[in-house]
Amino acid sequence: MSASAGVVAEGNALFNSCRAGRALPALAIALAALRAVARNRTVRVRLRRDGREEDADLSSLSVLKTPWLSGCLRFDLPVAANDGFFGVALCGAMPRRRLLATLAGLARGRFAGRPGTRAFRTAALEIEADAPFLLEIDGEVEPARRAAFDLFPEPLYVCA
Repeated sequence: MSASAGVVAEGNALFNSCRAGRALPALAIALAALRAVARNRTVRVRLRRDGREEDADLSSLSVLKTPWLSGCLRFDLPVAANDGFFGVALCGAMPRRRLLATLAGLARGRFAGRPGTRAFRTAALEIEADAPFLLEIDGEVEPARRAAFDLFPEPLYVCA
């Protein structure tokens, strides 16, 4: 499970519309990421977690239960399938050059501690904005003004 807002959601939307995605997924991911960075617009959001509320200018937000973002892109956050917490990776308002450097870091599995980034773990997260933002959940992208994430306290078994 993963979710994102901002430049990562934009990249997923661009990847989903790319014809070369099935034949050349690594190239399609790279092109979608570069186009998303070029189109990036900062979004002002309210975040609620752990009894706290804060406003943030956001280039990207990822909510993770696995370190993998897309293709070879991965975070170095402590996330586990059964620990009751999400990993959250936040890129504050960043110029395009810094977003590209962050993207290059993700290709090497390095995110935490980069300039303009924050990472934390939480059991629940709400994000809200006055204007619509792109929200991606497991590859599906839709505009939203609010999203809430929380976890079931136990495994969910699914039969297909």
